[in-house]
Amino acid sequence: MTYLNIGIDVAKNSHQACLVDEHGKQIGKYIRLENSRSSIESFREIVEAVAIKMNAIPRIGMEATGIYWYPIYNALSDWYEMNLYNPSQIRGFAQVNIRGTKTDKIGAKTIANMMRFGEAPKTSFEDKNRMEIKEYSRFHFKLKSELINLKRRFLRNVHMI
Repeated sequence: MTYLNIGIDVAKNSHQACLVDEHGKQIGKYIRLENSRSSIESFREIVEAVAIKMNAIPRIGMEATGIYWYPIYNALSDWYEMNLYNPSQIRGFAQVNIRGTKTDKIGAKTIANMMRFGEAPKTSFEDKNRMEIKEYSRFHFKLKSELINLKRRFLRNVHMI
C-alpha cells in the first residue's frame, strides 16, 4: 500500500501544502490554500487527482497552531486520515533534518516527511463537538477577562476625575 503524504503548514490567512511520495520525492509545486471552502475544495480535487494517478492513499499532516488549523481539519477529516502535530514536534524534527531558515514551504515539506518517517506521535482529539466546546469555552473566558480589565480601567479613570 503506497501513501501520498501531504504536509500543511498552517498560518492565519493562508496555508502552504506539499505533496510527497513514499520515497520523499515532492510531487508538483507547493499548493497555497486560503481559509475558504472553495480553496479547500479545490485542494481536495488536486489531492484526489494526484492520488488516483499514483494509485496511493492520501494522508494529511498539519501543525495544530492556535485556532487556524481547525477549519481545514474540520473540512478534510471526513475524507482523509488527518495527523495533527504539536509545533514543538515539528521544530525538533526540522532542527535535525533541515539547516537554514524556516519558511511556510519548508514547514509543509517537513510535515510531509515527518509522516513519511513516522517520527512523531499523533495528537489525538476525541470528537468535533468536544473540540468546539473547548474552543468556545476558552473564548468565553478570554472575553470575560477582557471585560474585567476594561471595568478596572474605567473605574481608575473615573477616580482620576
